[in-house]
Amino acid sequence: MEHDKEEHKVEVLTIKTPAGEIPTAKALKKLAEYWNSIITEMNESREQVNREIREINESTDKIGQLVKTQGQKIKLLIESVRDVKVKMNTLEDVMVEIRENMRKWKKSPREDKKKTIEQTAREILLKNEKEDEP
Repeated sequence: MEHDKEEHKVEVLTIKTPAGEIPTAKALKKLAEYWNSIITEMNESREQVNREIREINESTDKIGQLVKTQGQKIKLLIESVRDVKVKMNTLEDVMVEIRENMRKWKKSPREDKKKTIEQTAREILLKNEKEDEP
């Protein structure tokens, strides 16, 4: 933020008194006016700085909220990925067990195989669910 620098030259007229030279009333009035203009400019600058700081704070608050929201979404995504991984591992276990049972059935001389593939899969899933329960 740049300010135009305004120079004020004040000529202080004095009058001689027995106590020494003192500034005239007009000179004192002019000094007071310049002093007031300096104070006013300083206050305006301070107010502008305060506004800018408030805007920065609001922006950082918004960023913080976005980061928090995104963090929560990422956390949910990670949990979902873990759930999928667990379910895929369970599915893999079921498939391995079905494959092993199929091999046994193929080797079995009995033709009256009582269990179907679907029944075996249900049993395996129930078994895995019971194992997963706390």
